[in-house]
Amino acid sequence: LPTLGFIGLGAMGGPMVRNLLAAGYTVCGFDLDPERLAACEETGMDPKHDVAAIVAACEIVLTSLPSSEAFLTVAEKEILPSARPGQIVIELGTTMVHKFRILADQFAQKGVDLLDAPVSGGPGGVERRQLYMFLGGPEETVRRCMPLFVAIGGDERITYCGPVGSGQIVKGVNQLMMGL
Repeated sequence: LPTLGFIGLGAMGGPMVRNLLAAGYTVCGFDLDPERLAACEETGMDPKHDVAAIVAACEIVLTSLPSSEAFLTVAEKEILPSARPGQIVIELGTTMVHKFRILADQFAQKGVDLLDAPVSGGPGGVERRQLYMFLGGPEETVRRCMPLFVAIGGDERITYCGPVGSGQIVKGVNQLMMGL
C-alpha cells in the first residue's frame, strides 16, 4: 500500500484519517492545530510538522482544508514546490474549477496528477463511511486511487465525473439540486 499524507485534520479530515488507518494504510498527517495533530497521532497516524515533510514522505497527498482559498494557497506555495514526478495529490474539498484546472496543469508539468474528489455527507457521512464522492482527473489515476476513496467514504456513492475539475462541477450541481 502507498504511504499517504493528509493535510487538514479537522471535522472531515480527522475521521477520514481514522478510516484510512483502519483500512491498513500508513498515514502521515499535518494540521496547524496541535490538538488535532495529537488526536490523530493517538489513533496511529505519523505526525509531521509541516507540509514539506508530508510531501517528502508520501506517494499520495490528500487535503481536506477549510476553503477553496486555503487549498489553493497550500497547493501552490507548499505542495507544488516540493512535489516530485509520480506523486498524486487529491483535494477532498470544494474548489473553484477554473483555478483548480490551472493548478492541475502546473502539477502535470512536474509529472504529478492532481485529482478533485469533493465530498458531500458531512462528518457523520465520514464516520459511517457513507459519503458522496465526485471524482475528477485522469481515469487511470482515479482507478488506481479507488481503494482510498472506498476506505474514506464507502463504496456505494462514488461517481467518476470525468477530467480534472469535473468532480467540482458535479458536486456544485448536486448541491444546487439538493438546495432546490
